Amino acid sequence: MTHRIPVIVWQTPTGTFTATTLDGPRASAVDVTPADALAQLKAYLVWLFRQHEGEPADLREPELRDYKIRIRPEYRTGNDNVFPVGETVQIHVTAVLGKRRDGSGVCIFPTLGHRFTYQPTDPLNELVNDAIAQSLGRCTPQELVLRLAPPQISLSAIHLQDRRSRSNDEEFAPPVLTRVADRLGQRNRWLRSPRGIGREPLVRSLADRLTTGRASLLILGESGVGKSTVITEAALLLRRDLKRDSETPPPVLWQTNARRLIAGMMYLGQWQERVEQVIAALADSAAVLCVENLLDLVRTGDEQPAASVAAFLIPYLERGELRLVAEVTPRELDACRRLLPGLADLFEVVRVPDFSPTEARTVLDQMLITGARQYHLEAEAGLSELIQRLFRRFVPYATFPGRVAQFTRRLLHERRSVGATHVNAADVLAQFRHDTGLPDVLLRDDIPLPQGEVLNHFQTQILGQPVACQAAAHVVTMLKTGLNDPRRPLGVLLFCGPTGVGKTEMAKALARYLFGERDAHERLVRLDMSESSGFGAAERLVSSSNGEVSEFIRRMRRQPFAVVLFDEIEKAAPEVHDALLGLLDEGRLTDRFGRTTWFRSTVILLTSNLGSDSSGQVGFADNIATPNMRHEVAVREFFRPEFFNRLDGVVTFDALTRAAILEITEKWTADVVAHLARVGCDLRYGARPLQRAVERQVVAVVAEWRLEHPQVANSQIVLELRNGAVVVQEAAAP
Repeated sequence: MTHRIPVIVWQTPTGTFTATTLDGPRASAVDVTPADALAQLKAYLVWLFRQHEGEPADLREPELRDYKIRIRPEYRTGNDNVFPVGETVQIHVTAVLGKRRDGSGVCIFPTLGHRFTYQPTDPLNELVNDAIAQSLGRCTPQELVLRLAPPQISLSAIHLQDRRSRSNDEEFAPPVLTRVADRLGQRNRWLRSPRGIGREPLVRSLADRLTTGRASLLILGESGVGKSTVITEAALLLRRDLKRDSETPPPVLWQTNARRLIAGMMYLGQWQERVEQVIAALADSAAVLCVENLLDLVRTGDEQPAASVAAFLIPYLERGELRLVAEVTPRELDACRRLLPGLADLFEVVRVPDFSPTEARTVLDQMLITGARQYHLEAEAGLSELIQRLFRRFVPYATFPGRVAQFTRRLLHERRSVGATHVNAADVLAQFRHDTGLPDVLLRDDIPLPQGEVLNHFQTQILGQPVACQAAAHVVTMLKTGLNDPRRPLGVLLFCGPTGVGKTEMAKALARYLFGERDAHERLVRLDMSESSGFGAAERLVSSSNGEVSEFIRRMRRQPFAVVLFDEIEKAAPEVHDALLGLLDEGRLTDRFGRTTWFRSTVILLTSNLGSDSSGQVGFADNIATPNMRHEVAVREFFRPEFFNRLDGVVTFDALTRAAILEITEKWTADVVAHLARVGCDLRYGARPLQRAVERQVVAVVAEWRLEHPQVANSQIVLELRNGAVVVQEAAAP
């Protein structure tokens, strides 16, 4: 068996080169050139494996990534006195990111001697910053210099032939397979991994079909229903059957994906040659290739599906020279039939049905019992009911057991990592709060939330807009009571009105209320729809130029609990309006490849200035008693009925009155307030000129005064108007 040991090589401050293993046996070598360091390291690893002491590596797809962080160095004396340096310095640190067989990720800092493991849903950037700060936080400037990013650093690998005796069920694996695929059913893959709970009959049926049949199989089911678990559990059954030395040995399953299958193949015909080698290696050992997503095969290899990897495989599938097991969702299968007709007809379909509510409850109970036993925890009774309630109420679109299983594993892992011995309802709520960002007042039924309290919160933040504040409060209270439609977004509101009256600020206020001050910036996703007016705008909204999902879609998949603001929606192309119909109505956005992104945990806000140009008073008015219906009429005339009917409401923002402007500026003396209201009043552009006036007349003046009085600290200042200009004066001591 050939082992691939990932290695990193970097240049030290002394000019020599260090080569060290990233996984498997821990070893390092230093020499004057990278090649000499690698040769020295390989010689040691060969000796180690001959002594039966080397362990295979489990790190997959390593890649280099640079991070920047600001560190404050410090000096220390012998009596533990610490003297921080006055200024922070920016440090560049190179990390290696990779994956484990069990799906977890690993981050390694070779030059710092530090590493940690994380889950795909964990906040990687925060973990990296914490790890670097922990490693370098108490360094002196001289020590930091030694830990600067090396001038040369690169990834490499050492391949070793393991000549140790193999167990009866382990056959020699051709190198071409080990480079592009993982063998399913290995025992260490199941450590801390979910089992096919509730899928035992389906797993047994799949294992039998793989043993007795010759057809390629499509594992069909919604995303998160457990397709990968069923395949992997079947591979484990086949591995057990192989140990029995049956007359007809079961096939070995190798798992890969489209990108890994052709990774590194740059030149014409290169990936086709590799795929042919993989097919030949599979045929020699009567093995089966499992791919994580059939649609990815159609999209990979060429821009045209007819020249893709899937199209290349069709003749081999037709002749029976390749046996394939592929996962696919119903929508992805429809896309495959449309993009590459005839491909799906080469497979037999194995359906993975959804669990019924009763079955889901039983599976979740067993999942908690098994997981708690593995982590040596005691689980409080009733946790499965609480978890189901939270997901049914706040993540109703998530197919069981996908996200629920991931949540349960994270919950148990976090409890164990902090040294806990039990897990209770408070721990479940804390983990769900961490994952979603929603406050306790929305998650817990025992905490009341009066409508007046919510309304007052928005009215103190958005002045002069009572109707808009009422609409925002309604979104919050509907979510609190659980009366929102689980098949739609949390809210779909169109904000219309003059510019500068608080439409965007209301979106920010809603994000702050739902997700807190700290996370509001990340949870507000704002798209300028004036950039979506050209040809192909709808495709750009969901896909990038290389066919991958767009940054907007990646961000929403990473965190679906958010406020999405489509700014100036009327400027988007009509095809964008059509593409958004499914999002506004059913909370989903599907691209041409059948890939669906869910928005049912999202508040959708749209802004528009329609109707403002015809208004006599735009931005400010002296006395407006009722909302201006001119905007809603303009919206109805502009958008098609099917678009307008998908809105929960059209919220008209009133033009700001002079009284509202005075209220906004009531942070200074009366003469300063009057001065700011006068110079910041613009009947065309609303409140934004007031903001610029404050920055010019107040912020700049305070900044100049602060520079002239650096010794003043922890004091109050007074702003006064003298000779038409704002001046700063230190307040008298009480």
